[in-house]
Amino acid sequence: AAMEVDTSLSSYDSTTETGRPPWVQFHWGDLHTFKAIISSLELTFTYFGADGTPLRAKASVSLKQFEPEGAFGPQNPTSGTPLPERTHQVQAGETLDRIAASYYGDPTRWRRIADANGISDPLAVPPGTLITIPKARD
Repeated sequence: AAMEVDTSLSSYDSTTETGRPPWVQFHWGDLHTFKAIISSLELTFTYFGADGTPLRAKASVSLKQFEPEGAFGPQNPTSGTPLPERTHQVQAGETLDRIAASYYGDPTRWRRIADANGISDPLAVPPGTLITIPKARD
């Protein structure tokens, strides 16, 4: 129903039978929203209950901006971050020097990662730990 032309909207023209669907509001985080119309929607049901009720689905949604450009703030939660950083989830067997080598191409830069994450013992970082990978500085 959110993709069908809404005849109750003031933009609907009954002589040409043209109009638009209702707008929807997309939220990403607490403050980032914009108005849009749904231009396409594809649903694929992937899991069903014993009675045939769909329990899980994958949705592919395309939205078309409804508000004029500049009427909303940055959409990406990291937009405007002065020094964006990466994160890395430590895997079993990984060490800070190997992680530094993969991100910086230099294993001796492990201290930069340790300092950014308050790690005092680089050999005692348990698997599954989420660490920040600071931007490389020369």
